[in-house]
Amino acid sequence: MMFHKFFILIICLFVSVFLTSSVNAATDYWMMTDLGTSARMIGYGGVEGFGSSADTVFENPAGLYRIRQNSVSLFTTRLGGEVGYFNGSMATRTPWGVFAVGYMHASVGDIPHTGEDDNGRFFAEYNFDYKNTIVRGSYGYSFSDRLHVGGSLSQYTNTFDGVSGRGYDLDLGAVYIYDRYQFSGLIRNVMNSEVDYGSNGKEELGRQYTLSAKAQVIPQVDVMAQVKYSYDEPTYAGGVVYSPTLIPYLKASAGFKQFVTLADVEDTVVLGFMLDFSDVEFHYTYEKSDHVTYDNKNYFSVSVKF
Repeated sequence: MMFHKFFILIICLFVSVFLTSSVNAATDYWMMTDLGTSARMIGYGGVEGFGSSADTVFENPAGLYRIRQNSVSLFTTRLGGEVGYFNGSMATRTPWGVFAVGYMHASVGDIPHTGEDDNGRFFAEYNFDYKNTIVRGSYGYSFSDRLHVGGSLSQYTNTFDGVSGRGYDLDLGAVYIYDRYQFSGLIRNVMNSEVDYGSNGKEELGRQYTLSAKAQVIPQVDVMAQVKYSYDEPTYAGGVVYSPTLIPYLKASAGFKQFVTLADVEDTVVLGFMLDFSDVEFHYTYEKSDHVTYDNKNYFSVSVKF
């Protein structure tokens, strides 16, 4: 009963921080984690909080309780034919809890800086690179088999065309398990701090609120749902994972997710497959987009447990 009361306290804290935040505040900084933290997570429709590998460091740190001993995860892809995306993470269990570190970046090279000549014609004066980076350290602790909590400290760095900005913030999360049901709650950027570019201004690290749930419908099927509030918009996501009895190392997933763009809230569907050989996992996810040239996205990631 004590753990039930503690979980209710966590939910109350989650709601109170949401209500006391500035709902109408502008959120200018692009949160790279919205792209997805692994092919597995994207294959769930972007539902966070239910990973079992080191890449959980980029989601809800309370989920680190699933790390049995040690884990390493890698994920890389290229978006739109230009944006290189990579993240790597590692986690280890100790007698005092689970510790994890992660590194994530998105980069674009050879972006032209244009100038204008006396005749009004534009030309490329030089090229520069864009790089957005997150370095994160996380800690997860279990109060019981049902209640798990965690926190992450993140450093955000953004560099482009001779301009560089840096900011720090904190994530707090909790996971609660009851029978066949799991519930995940996360507040990202609790301090609502800023990325400081010096004389070039600042960008807000806006808070994000994520509530997710997972249920085992039958022994072979898990269903997930999520609501996230970010960029002053609520978005919804859902996924289903099927684990066939005849092929125990194979899992198939499908999902639906919404995401915020500059103009509106859009949605997409995803299909994924995972090969789970206990200590090594391979993930693949396909996503259909509306981009005229790059309308098919393929994601790959790998996780190793030892």
